[in-house]
Amino acid sequence: MPRHTIMHWSIWKAAQRAIPVTECERCHKQGVRLFRHHGDYSKPLVVEVLCGKCHAEAEKEKRKAMQNEQVQSG
Repeated sequence: MPRHTIMHWSIWKAAQRAIPVTECERCHKQGVRLFRHHGDYSKPLVVEVLCGKCHAEAEKEKRKAMQNEQVQSG
């Protein structure tokens, strides 16, 4: 696993299985494929259940925030 250790992976999987997946937490869409989004990989138990559209938006927000951090620190 290139990005995460096996221990982190097992924690994430346990967290994912512990969350009942029924609807998107942002738009409340049901009956679609749902993803578990980790906004901060240093907090593996903090996940957000999102539909594909909301997950893509959340990833875009996360990338933008990371870019802003890099600009401010560099």
